[in-house]
Amino acid sequence: MSSEASATSGTTPAPTTHSPAKHQRSIYRVVGQTYRKHALLLTFGMIALVIGQAGALLIPKLTGLGVDSIKQLGNLTARDSTDFFSQATKWLAGIASGMEPSERFNRVLILLAAASVAVAFFQFVKRRAITGLSRQIEFDMKEKLYAHIQVMPMDQFARIRSGDLLSRATSDVESVRMMFGPAVMYLGEVIVLLPIALVAMFMTSTYLAWWSLLPLLLLTLSTLYFSPRTRKYSLMTQERQADLSARAQENFSGTRVVKAFGREDFESDAFDEIGEQLLDSQLAQARARQAYQASIWTLNGGATLVFLFFGAREIAHGNLSLGQFLEFNLYFFALFWPMIAFGWVILLIVRGRVSARRINEIFDIEPDPSTQPGGESAHAITGKIEFRDVSFEYEAGKPVLKNISFTVDAGHTLAIVGPVGCGKSTIARLLLRLREATSGEILVDDVRVQDYDASELRKRIGFVPQETFLFSESIGENIAFGLEGNPADDVQEASEIAQLHAEVMPLPEGYDTLLGERGVNLSGGQKQRAAIARALVKKPAIVVLDDALSAVDTKTEEAILDGLKRVLKTSTNMIIAQRVSTVSHAEEVIVLDRGQIVQRGSDADLRTQPGLYAEMAARQNLEASLAGQ
Repeated sequence: MSSEASATSGTTPAPTTHSPAKHQRSIYRVVGQTYRKHALLLTFGMIALVIGQAGALLIPKLTGLGVDSIKQLGNLTARDSTDFFSQATKWLAGIASGMEPSERFNRVLILLAAASVAVAFFQFVKRRAITGLSRQIEFDMKEKLYAHIQVMPMDQFARIRSGDLLSRATSDVESVRMMFGPAVMYLGEVIVLLPIALVAMFMTSTYLAWWSLLPLLLLTLSTLYFSPRTRKYSLMTQERQADLSARAQENFSGTRVVKAFGREDFESDAFDEIGEQLLDSQLAQARARQAYQASIWTLNGGATLVFLFFGAREIAHGNLSLGQFLEFNLYFFALFWPMIAFGWVILLIVRGRVSARRINEIFDIEPDPSTQPGGESAHAITGKIEFRDVSFEYEAGKPVLKNISFTVDAGHTLAIVGPVGCGKSTIARLLLRLREATSGEILVDDVRVQDYDASELRKRIGFVPQETFLFSESIGENIAFGLEGNPADDVQEASEIAQLHAEVMPLPEGYDTLLGERGVNLSGGQKQRAAIARALVKKPAIVVLDDALSAVDTKTEEAILDGLKRVLKTSTNMIIAQRVSTVSHAEEVIVLDRGQIVQRGSDADLRTQPGLYAEMAARQNLEASLAGQ
């Protein structure tokens, strides 16, 4: 296994993070910025919440007054209470037929109707403002999370699986949105409604109000009991969801390998195993949630029985009118749904905090220094490259490169060859600052690469990586990826040099042909040639080909090299290859072995010298002659 591969083969379920104190600051910074940006909308929402909840508590008072008014109109006494509903029905029927009610009751009806309309209006404004704001928070979080992922160091992508990142950017962000949207709204309702309703209940009946405190105390104890359990199961659920997403994503991307090795059943079983773990954690979370909700319903049901029992005694002793008893019960039931919602709010907050912690594990990763803006302009570089005693380690104490030094003058070509895992690709990554050297200096035009604006420097380098990646766009868009716009002439010219144009034109839509995921509808050689065209189309000052011809046959390789010779005359070139035939035209060849330069010179000189290069040339010549028989 190569040094590069060995450094990235291990994965961990979570990225390397920094101080835990940063977690909340990161998440609340995003939310705080959104709140400040939409302060007016938030203010309207909170005002509407307070007015709506306060107005909702007028309805029980008005209803109680209305019931007592009906009782007075019907000349009902406490002993006539069994005839109350029949009397009220007759009286309401009289209103429908045009009978004139008393002025007091008429006003109660008008106020009741006005209060109901006002409450409905403010409830709408509240939901529109707070829910809309939570969606804006979701948008801002996804935008900032995606932007942060773009600037993460390359080594973090070796530790975090793509499916895990997707899970954090979708389900975890949704959980945080729920915490700052519906949870904030219902928690605000409880905070506003609870003290006002309790005061109103004490003013209506102190005796019954003291009994109402018992379920609130039991609710607090129930919350303290179930919250830590819900938090634990919520974290387990989110982690298993991330594992499931990662497994599915890897299988979808590697479907050719799965099918080629007949591992469909094995992968299905592995997916089922993770699914069962997710199911177990979800069921445990559901059991805790339902037990918590059941405790709330039980407490409210028990409280209702208590109120009916003691309320009947208060009415019988003349301490409470029928309207007041109904008013008290309406106050209590006004608290009923917020109490239920309060339990849901606790669950949302618990889940949201777990998700916020997972998202902040990403936010707390320090950005790659090369992504920071600023530095010298690289627009006019000629392309001279110099490595001065450069060493690099993926892991401490395990050097991949040791004291590498070489110079490539502008317009010249350097070839780098060597066995698998000797550090060839690492040199290319260091030049592009995809990795930072452990020691030593890398210069372009006698300026350290760290002193350039990294983004601008990379625009002046045409890079063909060892592993070709194509996007699910058209062939033309993939080739023009490094350009502003999609100039057809430049795309065609680069494709002709890469020997791809003749194979693109017979396609029904030519360069507009859409590619599948990772360019699945192209062969390995075609994808590699598309990558070469993508590197050449921007006419770079430096061209880096990292084993870019490994997937093409020798005849196509010769044709590509002939085309490249004309283009590479105007650029500085670094060609990394396994086949010595690929580098025969280079002015200088350096041979790497175990991270060190063991030979250097021209192709002709190295072929005649005993050493690794001559052995590689002889072996490859033998392979070619055997293949030609």
